[in-house]
Amino acid sequence: MSEKRNVVPDREKYSQTLSRLSENDEIKTLVAIRMGCEMGMTRLEIVNSRVSDIDRINKRGLWVEVAKRVRRGKKRVNDKKIPVFEMRQREIPINSNLYQLLKTYTKSSQMYILHREKGDIKSPFIPRYINTLYEANDVPWSTHGSRHFFKS
Repeated sequence: MSEKRNVVPDREKYSQTLSRLSENDEIKTLVAIRMGCEMGMTRLEIVNSRVSDIDRINKRGLWVEVAKRVRRGKKRVNDKKIPVFEMRQREIPINSNLYQLLKTYTKSSQMYILHREKGDIKSPFIPRYINTLYEANDVPWSTHGSRHFFKS
């Protein structure tokens, strides 16, 4: 596993992995990987991405309401200063190929892009679930490696 942490996929490895996932009908993992690699999204952003936020502000854009917890100063409570946090939000453009996949993969009745088949369908997966998808489908890089692929 430690070897996997430092791996950033190259174009060939990325294409082979996407082909294998597509052939094996592992669409949920395919969508998660493409969102990480092609949109630079974190695990938190991927699991909290809502279907209703596709095209919310801009055509072929995804508004992410829960993007990251950021510190916004301190407030005084009982003579102690405690940090104040809020969630960052952002709009992420979607390339046309991935946009078509998301539109085909999602249904208007589902709440989140990565939807649950069982359990509480109105709550998102935990971010660790993305790691589980990668591991279950033998993806040869980490979830963070996907963000580095996007960066390069």
